[in-house]
Formats: sequence, C-alpha cells, structure tokens
Amino acid sequence: MLLELTLRRTPPHPPDGSPADGIRLLARLPSRWRADLASATGEVVLRVRCDGATRAQVQAEVERILTDPAVASWSLVGCREVPGPSLRETG
Repeated sequence: MLLELTLRRTPPHPPDGSPADGIRLLARLPSRWRADLASATGEVVLRVRCDGATRAQVQAEVERILTDPAVASWSLVGCREVPGPSLRETG
C-alpha cells in the first residue's frame, strides 16, 4: 500500500518550509517502510510504501513517533492511500 502522509506544525510553531524537518521525520519512520519526501513547503508530505500494514497501523505508528520531543511540534493531519506509480525504484 502506498500512503501519502501530511504533517503540519502545531501552534505556536510557525512553518518554515525547510526540508530538514521532513528529513528528520523520514528518519524516524520504521526501516521496513520505503519512504520519500514529496514536499516540505509549510507542510511536510511523505509518501510511504508500507506493505503488510493497514492505514490505521501506519497512523498509530506515526502518532507514536510524534511523541518524540524532537518532532513533537508536528501533527499528522492527513493519511490517504494514493493510486498510481510506486516510489522511485532505486538500488
């Protein structure tokens, strides 16, 4: 399953548009998931291939990750299945 996760800074933390936060969030995802940063312009959008997991399981795992103080200023605002091509096939 390919999911698009949308995360947004929680008030009072202003969005900064830096890809560093997206990379920080990516690094905390389980290594069994293939993921890439789709966008980091105010919101962070991650595309995640998580075969073998349900959408509810992915949401629960991301919510658990967001309890880490390093990324606690973010909240998950969207988790949707996306059709179409899979993540880049890189070696």
